[in-house]
Amino acid sequence: MNISVEHWYRLVPRGGAGLVCDNDGLALGAVALARARLDERRARRCDVRSLDEIGVVLKTAYGRQPEDVVLRLHRGLSRAAKWIEAGDLCRAGIEAVMLGFPDLTPGAMAKLAEIADLEKGGMAWQTEPRIPAEHTGGGEWTTDGGGAPLAVKPIPNATAEGAFQGPLGLPLDDGIYRPGLDHPALTPVGGAEEEEEEEPRRGSNGPPEDFTSLQEVFPGFKDHPGLGIPLAPIDGFFQISAPANAANAAATEIRWRILVNQIREVDPSFPDYELLPPGGIAGLTWEGRANLIADLRMQRAVVYYKIRGDIEPLQVETLRFLQRGVDDAYAEGVKEYDTGRIQSHLSREEAIGNYVDPEVRQALREFFDTYNIAYGPRGNIMINNRDYDTSSPQRTWTVPDARVGNISFDWTLTPKTLSNQQIRGFFGADSRPIGVVIVRPTQLDEDEDNTYLIPRPAVLRPRR
Repeated sequence: MNISVEHWYRLVPRGGAGLVCDNDGLALGAVALARARLDERRARRCDVRSLDEIGVVLKTAYGRQPEDVVLRLHRGLSRAAKWIEAGDLCRAGIEAVMLGFPDLTPGAMAKLAEIADLEKGGMAWQTEPRIPAEHTGGGEWTTDGGGAPLAVKPIPNATAEGAFQGPLGLPLDDGIYRPGLDHPALTPVGGAEEEEEEEPRRGSNGPPEDFTSLQEVFPGFKDHPGLGIPLAPIDGFFQISAPANAANAAATEIRWRILVNQIREVDPSFPDYELLPPGGIAGLTWEGRANLIADLRMQRAVVYYKIRGDIEPLQVETLRFLQRGVDDAYAEGVKEYDTGRIQSHLSREEAIGNYVDPEVRQALREFFDTYNIAYGPRGNIMINNRDYDTSSPQRTWTVPDARVGNISFDWTLTPKTLSNQQIRGFFGADSRPIGVVIVRPTQLDEDEDNTYLIPRPAVLRPRR
């Protein structure tokens, strides 16, 4: 039995047991994480603590955290601080709540209050004597505010994994979704693509910082050749509650602006205004906003492919489209079979699979046609075309459902592995794909990794 655990994150007023975001800056309990001020020109500035200081504050509040968690939160706080500087507290609050700071325990509140008291005398709190790491409370201050030393005792059987655990036995979110453990519900808005800057990177021909590559979509891509690597979620928005419409619109506008800037960096002629209705983003339904962002992601992939020759963004957007397309075609195929409109002597699974295959292929052709992406036999992008193997005198071929650059795609109801002759054939082609993505309907089994990637093996056994 799987118990769905929803993690609710919020902002609190000053003095509250959680993350604060207001016109004075950002704080965790009594400790300021970013302070707003006026500079010598009377312009608003919001200064964020250094990465090391944020790490110390997080350790005090929640226990020692991995470096990537500290870096993610520091960057997110910096984004929120930019919006405070701009005077837009709404967007600052959205950025802040998306970071997912848990509420503080009374003990954590007391420790943070101690830091705040020490800071009144300067920055001496950073050099205050600490408890040795191998003892309970390792890294914490040795005084309780009144000068009395704290009692310490060794931690039995301490492990590196346990060192990352906070007061509730859970680490801060590292931004990775774990099927079977996480059941995300974020209010007012959430996203998997958290590492994004308000301004795009300059002077680089690679993908933008918030781009998710297939190696991130399938963690362990390079480390486990030949083994199926499960899919990590890549959609940027979760469902959010009806009262949060203004927050949804604001979050969509932020994402829209980032994507437009990234596209214009590559293609300055990009006509973004044509994508919006007269009422702007606020005039769109939530579905319309999601479609707008999906379209912009694809537009970004297209310009990176056509202008910079970088096909990775297109591979990921193709995967997004295929998962939706396979799910939709499977649902329709089940309906057709159950109502008797699919006449077949085959099994139910085979009959529905035969319905899904051509439906998804045609949908993918129309999808690529919409964005003027060329595809066809022996091209860099193919849909149901022969992929030849000319390594032997007797030329052979296989026919992947699709291939986008060095990634082949196969949509199927039946799980497939490297032991499957068809999969080995894909890897044997002259195109030498580095991976085969198996796309299966998510409706088949919620507890299984229905969509996964098979990386190219170091040694490829010949087909029989």
